[in-house]
Amino acid sequence: EHSIIGGLGSAVAEVVADRGLRPNAWYRFGIRDVFTTKSGSQNYLRKMNGLDAIHVARHITSLLKRF
Repeated sequence: EHSIIGGLGSAVAEVVADRGLRPNAWYRFGIRDVFTTKSGSQNYLRKMNGLDAIHVARHITSLLKRF
């Protein structure tokens, strides 16, 4: 539930870069850098931002098909 900018993915990317690691593939999941006027439950907001289990699983499956 992090932002793409400055979120957990950014922190992990910094550690990976500092250690000289070069992953074959890298994709960050998070909330895009947009302002929203929506509010609701945590489950609703996850679904709205494509961060619920179904959307994440579908996205990972589509990414894996590229390899």
